[in-house]
Amino acid sequence: MLRRGAIALVVLLCGVAWAGETPRRRFFAEGDGTLRIRSTKNAFTFQGRYRTRRGAYIPKALRRINRVFDANYTNQDTRISLRLIELLALLRKKLGGKWVTISSGYRSPRYNKTLRDRGGTVAKASLHLYGMAADLRIDGVDAKAVWEHVKQHKLGGAGHYGGPWLHLDVGPARYWTQGTANVRKGLSDHNKRISLVPQFDIYRTGDRMALRFVRMTAWPIGVQRRLALEHEVEGTWREVRTFAPTFTRARRRKGACLELASIAEMAGIVWKLPADLPAGRYRARASFCKSRWEAMPTEVRSYLFELSR
Repeated sequence: MLRRGAIALVVLLCGVAWAGETPRRRFFAEGDGTLRIRSTKNAFTFQGRYRTRRGAYIPKALRRINRVFDANYTNQDTRISLRLIELLALLRKKLGGKWVTISSGYRSPRYNKTLRDRGGTVAKASLHLYGMAADLRIDGVDAKAVWEHVKQHKLGGAGHYGGPWLHLDVGPARYWTQGTANVRKGLSDHNKRISLVPQFDIYRTGDRMALRFVRMTAWPIGVQRRLALEHEVEGTWREVRTFAPTFTRARRRKGACLELASIAEMAGIVWKLPADLPAGRYRARASFCKSRWEAMPTEVRSYLFELSR
């Protein structure tokens, strides 16, 4: 058994070794691992570090942050996206804000429908349903300035309605104001804006990748069991292989076309990145089958991700 002094020496030596390591990055846009966030809807706040200096996320901190968003961290279907947490941390630090104050975080499908039925500026395929959006302000920073910064750097989706609050999400880059919001024009009906999102932006060979579909509005959805992997080579995207991820939530697994019937079933798609893939930029392509929705696309490509070795 090590004596107390020996234990302290081991910890000190490990600290010296770790200090020289480069922290692992997981997103193209990420903060410094610290955040100050609070809610106007509940009494929860969080201030401190949610990611270690070595790049590991801290579950206790993430649980507290999820409570601020009215989300349950223990339920993967309601958990707030790490991509969103990192973006908020980045914006607060970059723009010199004090607190990120949330007025609306996670929304259940029922609550989102209630807000739409009341006439709110609420999208049918809202990313609030996936823990990928928030209505917020960054205290000490003008909302229009936040909107402009997100727009300039194409950091996600942002809507500004003229007051101190704005909508921010980590969906595709798009920007709107009160006069240009299109939430009542049926643009997402029949899954027209369905998207495929990897959990992280930056991976290493051998990593486990998790994917999920978002922005669905009609069910069921048929998805081909095999996906394609595309690699960017000298500015051109080329299919390099197909792969069969595990659809962990799918109830009907027979045949090449899987039928998925809920937000939960469209998540939990996992695949281990092969060791022989070269470094570079990639994206996954999913094809749909047995579609009941004429306006739905026949295929969709994921957000791009970067692979290092």
